[in-house]
Amino acid sequence: MAIPNNAPTPDRLVLGIDVGTDLQQEAALADAYWRRYGDVAADSVVGRDGALGVFGAREHYNRHGRRENRIWGETKK
Repeated sequence: MAIPNNAPTPDRLVLGIDVGTDLQQEAALADAYWRRYGDVAADSVVGRDGALGVFGAREHYNRHGRRENRIWGETKK
């Protein structure tokens, strides 16, 4: 079975995220998550100014947020 050219491969993954991800979209999703969850936004690793940068919000969601029933993504107003 052939792997599609755009399929994530281990060398393209950072923290489980395909580095081909549109960074503007990722930033918008991260911003929505941080606005929704101030505790995450303030964190020194996964927060707005955290070590993981724009990928921190998704990392938090993948490791903890889903289990905590937090919402990922923008919500309709």
